[in-house]
Amino acid sequence: MDQPASGEVPIVLRVWGALLAGSSALGAVASVATAFTSGYGLDPVSLGVGVVLVIVVRLGIGLYRGERQAVYGLCVLGGLALLYGTFVLVTGALLVGGITIGVAALLYGVPIVFAFRNWQALH
Repeated sequence: MDQPASGEVPIVLRVWGALLAGSSALGAVASVATAFTSGYGLDPVSLGVGVVLVIVVRLGIGLYRGERQAVYGLCVLGGLALLYGTFVLVTGALLVGGITIGVAALLYGVPIVFAFRNWQALH
């Protein structure tokens, strides 16, 4: 199957992919910088967050290019974020759990819905 021309990828997916890649890149740089500059030595949590954000950068670039694999990755990350939000809700932190679920639905749900509606334009 030939790859679609750059104009065939819906603009919503291009914009959302660029936003995901750009914001995640900034977050990854800040997270890794925090990991190395913390006063307690190397902070593994900040480093781990940086690694996850680098993965999201790659997914954002893939979404911008119209790659179906990026949509699969967003589905996995979105599902994990929804599971985490549900776990937080069950533990009793209703506000934090609700915000987590809302942000996950907005951040991952919008591009997933648009991608599946325009599945034939993706490669």
